[in-house]
Amino acid sequence: MRRVSEKDFRELVDKIMKKSFGQIEKCIVASEDGLPVVTNNSNTDSMDELLAAIASPLFAAIQEVLKQYSNVEIEKIDIKLSNDKHLIISSLGSNLLVILSANRPNLGLIYVLIDGAKNTKNE
Repeated sequence: MRRVSEKDFRELVDKIMKKSFGQIEKCIVASEDGLPVVTNNSNTDSMDELLAAIASPLFAAIQEVLKQYSNVEIEKIDIKLSNDKHLIISSLGSNLLVILSANRPNLGLIYVLIDGAKNTKNE
């Protein structure tokens, strides 16, 4: 499997945003350290940094607990926020795909885009 470059991640994020038809407000590829690698903004803003920083330890902590007790791995975490948005965190190899949805999103569409991103990355 070839190493995924920042350019590949940029193309992936752009493709997700285009195909989301406004269902996604923020799409971030974050490193396992919690740093944004690529965002849907041309310039990373403080919200991108905050979401990446939250996603990494949250995903790692839940993954570790589940591995110890039930030997399963997380595919994605979906957190419904009080403003009817969703924060969705999904593994993407050694990185994470972090998505902040629009209000009352079409979750089926977003999940299909996430699964497609994971399949594209694994090719």
